[in-house]
Amino acid sequence: MEPFNFKQFWLAMSKDERDVFAEEAGTTAHYIMTHTQRRTRMPKKKLMDQLFKACKKRKPELTKPQLVSFFY
Repeated sequence: MEPFNFKQFWLAMSKDERDVFAEEAGTTAHYIMTHTQRRTRMPKKKLMDQLFKACKKRKPELTKPQLVSFFY
């Protein structure tokens, strides 16, 4: 399993793409930038599921264990 770097994935998006991604994930771009991509907070199950769905839409080959492993 190839590691997935959510931070690189996030930073590669434009501001508008980040806003759309965050909305699809049920949160804000600011929250993702402040807590999620910096790994200062572990997403709860609901947010993790929503982040996975939003990521999968842009990167279909991504698996949930790859995303989860970024936070550990």
